[in-house]
Amino acid sequence: MKHFETERLIIRTAEQADADALHALFCDADVVKFNCMPKTTIETVTELIAKDAYRYCIALKGDNALIGIMFVEHDDLRYKAGSRCISCQLMPAYRRKGYMKEALRAFINYLFDTEDIELISARAFEPNLASCALLKSLGFTHEGTLRHAVRSGEGIVYNDCLYSIKRDELAITV
Repeated sequence: MKHFETERLIIRTAEQADADALHALFCDADVVKFNCMPKTTIETVTELIAKDAYRYCIALKGDNALIGIMFVEHDDLRYKAGSRCISCQLMPAYRRKGYMKEALRAFINYLFDTEDIELISARAFEPNLASCALLKSLGFTHEGTLRHAVRSGEGIVYNDCLYSIKRDELAITV
């Protein structure tokens, strides 16, 4: 089980008790708006929890309430370059309180400490100004924008802003 903490958060593997909260997150209109994943069923969420698919859930210290999730995947835009791509989702009620910045800062450090990588990338749909600003505030470099690149779960095709941070940039910015 993955588990680490920040000042206000616990980053942990999902438990079956999180199924309703994860389902609500994945079906929230504000979350789906800038996401390529379609809305999902509670059954699918339950199955994926059983398969350990949700390893980096963001929960509040104290009540352990699940408020978001972070993912790490293969970086499909780089070839054998020692990189991973991260993404994240946060329930709208918890936005603009610094939770995602706190979680991502810890997550970036965790990935550089535990994986043999030199770079972490992230992508955000161009109109998702909050996510773009968050990545920049964490020290990510805007590499460019891929036009007409990603179809959202709602069927809208967006430009995709590409960001990255290298291990040697981490000490300076995060």
